[in-house]
Amino acid sequence: MARRRLFEHLCESSNKDLAPELSRICDEAAAIWRSQHLREFTVHGGPHYCQVEVNLDSLTANLQASSHPLSPEEIFVLIAACHLHDIGMQLGVPDAREKHAQYAYELILHSSVWVGPEQRKVTLPIHDSNARLAIAKVARGHWTDFALQLPEEDYLYGQTRGRLKLLGLLLATADLLDTSAIRAGYFRSDHRLFELNPVSELHQTLHSLVVGYQIKPEDSHVPDKLIFELEWRDKTDLVQRISEWQLRWFSSQIRQTASELEGLSGGAIRWATPWARVVFRNPEGPMPQLSDAATRVLNADLAAQRRINRDDFVKEFQKYLKAPSPVLFVLPLSSASDVKYVTEWCQAQVELSGFLVGQIDASPGLPAEIASIVAGLLEQWHYHLPVCNNETALRKLREFLENNSEQNVVLLAGAGDPFLLKSILEIVLERKDGGGARVALLRCPGDGPLLSNVEVRKVDLSSFVADDIRRHLQHRYGYNLQSQSTLVSKMAHLDLLTSPGRVYTYIEEHCDRDAWQNHLAK
Repeated sequence: MARRRLFEHLCESSNKDLAPELSRICDEAAAIWRSQHLREFTVHGGPHYCQVEVNLDSLTANLQASSHPLSPEEIFVLIAACHLHDIGMQLGVPDAREKHAQYAYELILHSSVWVGPEQRKVTLPIHDSNARLAIAKVARGHWTDFALQLPEEDYLYGQTRGRLKLLGLLLATADLLDTSAIRAGYFRSDHRLFELNPVSELHQTLHSLVVGYQIKPEDSHVPDKLIFELEWRDKTDLVQRISEWQLRWFSSQIRQTASELEGLSGGAIRWATPWARVVFRNPEGPMPQLSDAATRVLNADLAAQRRINRDDFVKEFQKYLKAPSPVLFVLPLSSASDVKYVTEWCQAQVELSGFLVGQIDASPGLPAEIASIVAGLLEQWHYHLPVCNNETALRKLREFLENNSEQNVVLLAGAGDPFLLKSILEIVLERKDGGGARVALLRCPGDGPLLSNVEVRKVDLSSFVADDIRRHLQHRYGYNLQSQSTLVSKMAHLDLLTSPGRVYTYIEEHCDRDAWQNHLAK
């Protein structure tokens, strides 16, 4: 069992009443979590909050050795909030997962024996009203947005004040980074009595693929610079994509909290650059696999993380997926545009929605015979087309789509000659009354072919406006206003805004690679 270093500091403090009271609170938390209600979700009870407390010990090791360590009252509030921060998930209400931080706040706030049973859902042995409120606020603060809104100081226990915002940010960071395999409760159960939806499967599989992680000084001789080291059990492309998906999210949160943690701790808690190191091991033994549905969720989330806002196109695309009229979107085939990322996002979205998705690549230098293109398309839809001429192939394509007329169809095509695929596009986009949506994206030079009874819309991907990139840096990377402006100004100075494809490369070089490093273990 790991040492409880902060708790030991509390036991050794001059306030001898706090440690026994905290122990009673922790015992009550254990009773609340004796059986997890939402079993399809990763573990949020005892194994999780005990690991979060270990993370807190690691995050605060240098702080506790400094001239301004956490006070006994600060430790009391922090560890109590750590053990109680997820109890909102135990309510058993439909939105408990989405709102559990707020529910935890309310449960703790109304946990006094002096509160009537119509409001009190749990009873917690917290004797001081200021402590009860502080614990409730810090527990809610395990979500970064709530932690950032806390006042820097407030009353913590009786007349003792402390660094409330620091406590919230510590808990938010410690909770975020708990990627331990123990959380994969579904894979540790002898009897799997419940079915996992794709989102839950993705999260359970993520944790089951983790060997372990450490929060430790980057250099043992420089204890004030921390690094998060995460090790995976496998190094397949799938595991690396899961790691990227997770680390993008982590980095967006860490970037929001890092400067605040450093300032509020007097410089005792700082992250190294890059802040994370990721290791992929050679696999030993069987590895968990993702279902097709969970893989689609992963791909959609990754594409959304990468895509810089193209809001006008996105709204149109989503509208036509539900519209009765067919549409052909023509995207510029240019290395300077972000057509690759836009197309990847569209593909991930429609696959996630269960649409019939087909891809055609008729780039220069590839076979351009219509029958072979149609055969390749139908093969993606599990229909084998024997060798035949162009006319027969087009007829078979029409018959297949007529037999699946209620199915929504999206075609993602690229062609060096914009008119080569005209006959195929007309058949795919033909829509019978009452049939499913018909949408095609064609990457080609020029304006694309004119099609009968089909609206053709040319998408302008020639440049980004600065606000597009600022929003992306804020929502996907956690950049504040000053950092957004600095990075966008550099891109504008390099004339990158009129070359969207290069913007992606620039962001990858200056954001992703500064955030974490990958290492493939031999």
